[in-house]
Amino acid sequence: MISLSLQLFRLPMQRMRHVVTFTREWLRAPLRTASVVPSSSSLARAMVEGLDLHDTAVLELGPGTGAFTEHLVTMPAGPSRIYTIESNPAFADLMRTRFATVETFTVDACRMRSLLPCSPRSVKAVLCGLPLLSMSLSSVHRIMKSAFELIQDDGEFRCFTYGPRCPVPFAVHERLLIESARVRFCPANFPPASVYRVFRA
Repeated sequence: MISLSLQLFRLPMQRMRHVVTFTREWLRAPLRTASVVPSSSSLARAMVEGLDLHDTAVLELGPGTGAFTEHLVTMPAGPSRIYTIESNPAFADLMRTRFATVETFTVDACRMRSLLPCSPRSVKAVLCGLPLLSMSLSSVHRIMKSAFELIQDDGEFRCFTYGPRCPVPFAVHERLLIESARVRFCPANFPPASVYRVFRA
C-alpha cells in the first residue's frame, strides 16, 4: 500500500483524476471494475506488443478511463479506426470526453455485435480490459465468439490477468478452436499483470 501511495503521489493531475474516477467506480462495483486503479502505460504497451496496427480497425472492450486507448491514439503508426465498448456510463462519458475520434458504445460486451458498425473479419485486434475471471462461462463464450467473428484471420484477441493463467476458460478454447500464449509479464503494473494473446488454432 505504501508503494501505491508513492505511485499516486507522482502522477500528473489529469491522471490523478482518472485514478479517482476509476477507484470510485471500483468501490461501487468491485467485481465489475476488478482493479482499484487504471492500467499502467507499461501494460498498455504490452497489450499491443508485436501487433502491426497501422491503418487498421481496433476494438477495445472495457476501456475504463482509457489507458489502452490513450496508447492507441498516440502510436506513431496506429490504427485508423478505434471502437470501444463500455457498459459503465461514467467511464463511457469520460471516454467520449477524452477521445473525440474514438467511437464509444455504452452496452454490455455480450451484446456488442448488435451495435458495432463492423463487418465480419474487419478488425485487426480486440483488446480486452474486462474482468473475464469474474464472468460466467456463457458470458465469456458469447464475448469471445463475437470477437472472433470480427477479428481478421491474422488478427488477435489480447487480454490481461492478475492470475497465473489465461483468463479465457479452457472450455471456451475448445468450443471456438482457439489457442493462447503469454506475451509478457508486467511487474510494474499495479497489481502485476500478465498479457495473453488469443488466436485461431
